[in-house]
Amino acid sequence: MMENKADLIYLDYASTTPLCTPARQAIVQATEIWGNPSSLHGFGRKAKAQIELARRQMANLLNVLPSELYFTSGATESANWVFSMAFKAGVRTFITSPIEHKATLEAATQWVQLGATVHHLRLTPEGEYDLNHLDEVLTGVKGQALVALLWVHNELGNITPIEEVSNICRKHKALLYIDGVQAIGKYLVDFHQADFLSGSAHKFYGPKGTGFLFIHKSVQKKSPLIAGGSQERSLRGGTEAALLIPAMAAALEYTFSAAQEMLTRFAELTSHLIKMLEPLQPIFNGPKPLTEAHYPGILNISVPQETDTGRLLFALDLAGVAVSAGSACNSGSLKPSHVISHLYPELISLANLRISLGMGTTENEIARFVQILTTCLQN
Repeated sequence: MMENKADLIYLDYASTTPLCTPARQAIVQATEIWGNPSSLHGFGRKAKAQIELARRQMANLLNVLPSELYFTSGATESANWVFSMAFKAGVRTFITSPIEHKATLEAATQWVQLGATVHHLRLTPEGEYDLNHLDEVLTGVKGQALVALLWVHNELGNITPIEEVSNICRKHKALLYIDGVQAIGKYLVDFHQADFLSGSAHKFYGPKGTGFLFIHKSVQKKSPLIAGGSQERSLRGGTEAALLIPAMAAALEYTFSAAQEMLTRFAELTSHLIKMLEPLQPIFNGPKPLTEAHYPGILNISVPQETDTGRLLFALDLAGVAVSAGSACNSGSLKPSHVISHLYPELISLANLRISLGMGTTENEIARFVQILTTCLQN
C-alpha cells in the first residue's frame, strides 16, 4: 500500500497515480538488461525477451493474445493510431460523443479536412450515451464506421455498458474503439467485445510514458503508426521503452490483485465523502453516485458558494490539497471543462471539482479535505 505524506492530501488519482513498489522494482531489475531489443546478439535478445515476457504477462491478465497487444507511449498515441488505421482502411464515418477525452475528439476531427465525418451521440442529462441514437446513426451510415467511446468517463465516472455498445456495433459491422484508461486495473471485461482498446500505465500505478493498444485479431487492415523500424511487428518503429514496459506489466498485476477490494473501499470512502459534503449542498454532476452506472473512485461536484474554479483550486493547493477541475490534459487552460460546459451550461459559472480516489486515500484525508474545502469557501 502506498501512503501519502501526512501533511498533503492527494485526491487527483484520475490524473495520475504514484508508482507502486512492484513497478519500481521492475524498473530497477530492467536496468540490468540494457541491450537494444532489436540487436541480434545476446544482450539484445535478453532485452527483447523481457519485453515479450511483459507482453505475455499482460495478455494473460487481460485474457487476450500476446499478438493482440501493442506497446505505445499511452492512450493519446493509441487513439491517434486507431483513427489513422481506420481512415487508411477506408472508414470515413467516426461516431463519438461531445464529452469524450480530448485525445479522442481531436484524433477524430483531424481527419475531417481529408473527408471524414464526425457524428456526436446524444447524451442523457447524466452524461450517459443514448444507445438508441447510436443504433439510428449507424443505420444511416454508408460504408463502415468507427465508434469511439470511453469505458469509464474520466471526469464524471460514468460506466459504459460495453456489451450493449458492442452488440449494436456488430449489428452494423462497425469498428469499436474503447478508451479504457480509467477502467484498466479496476474492472474485468471481455476485451474481445472491442476491436481496439487502449490503456495508460500511469493510471494504474505504473510509469508515465508507456501504455498499450489492444487490436483484435480479426482486424485485418493494420497500418503503421510510426514508420522506420521493425518494432511492434513493424507497426510502431522506434526503440521500445524497455525499462517502462516490464514496470507496466508489474503494475497491472498489482492492481488486478487488489481490484475488487479497491472498488469496495472506494464505495465506502465516497459514501463517507458525500455525507461530509452535505452541509455545503454541492451539486453532483454525472450519474447518481454509488449506483451501477457510477465508478466510485470519481466524484464530480459543482460548489454553489464559489464562482471561480481556478481560485478555489489555488486555495486548496496552498492548503495542501490536490484535486482538479477535470482532465489533466486541460490543466493549462482557463476555460471550463468541455464536459461540464456541454452537459450543464448553467453550472459553468460555479466552481467545479473532480475528486478522485486511490489506494492511498484514507477516511482521515477525506475528513481533512472537507474541512479545508469549507474553510476555503468561507474566506
